[in-house]
Amino acid sequence: MSFLLNCYLEEWNYFKAKLRFRLLLAAAIFLISTVLFYIWFSQYPETAMKVVKYVGEQLRSKGFQGPYRFNTCLNIFVHNATANLVIGISGIIPFAFIPIWILLVTANVLGALISALQLKGISALQGIFLAVLPHAIFELPATFYSTSIGSLICAECSRKLIRKQGMETRSLSIHDILKNTVRSYVLIIGPLLALAAAVETFITPLLAKALIR
Repeated sequence: MSFLLNCYLEEWNYFKAKLRFRLLLAAAIFLISTVLFYIWFSQYPETAMKVVKYVGEQLRSKGFQGPYRFNTCLNIFVHNATANLVIGISGIIPFAFIPIWILLVTANVLGALISALQLKGISALQGIFLAVLPHAIFELPATFYSTSIGSLICAECSRKLIRKQGMETRSLSIHDILKNTVRSYVLIIGPLLALAAAVETFITPLLAKALIR
């Protein structure tokens, strides 16, 4: 137990020192982008419906809406865990800050979903609170955490590349980056995504049905 507590303490110190600002920035970018995408999709409702339809078809093809709840929950967790891992790993490409661009894609889909719900006569706030927020409470912080990690990795890779060009910068070692990233995914991101998958499988569908009625 003391080992686990020490790991969480290390993670907390690492978060405060390296990730907190990046996570808050990622959250701000996501929220602002979602609102802007929602406004844009409200002007082009047919496009919003096409985006939602495409995403729904992709989810069904991956087994996210199958008859067996446990399998559905596992599929959602594996998909989200893989997506968050990709967000973090994509940071190895210097200067591009790909994790932020991936976050914008998620904001795009959410903006389209809210617009599509409103098109069906469901208020934006009602749709968010019943169909999105229950599992997003866990899923979005995990995504923001992954984005902050990916952004940090991108910044450190960029610094190392600049140092090779003869400019003096301070950067973390590869060993420290790898150790901290693994700890973050095991202690924070993984558990959050497991909770999100369970809520999305067993609770969100019930709320969505009540919303449609």
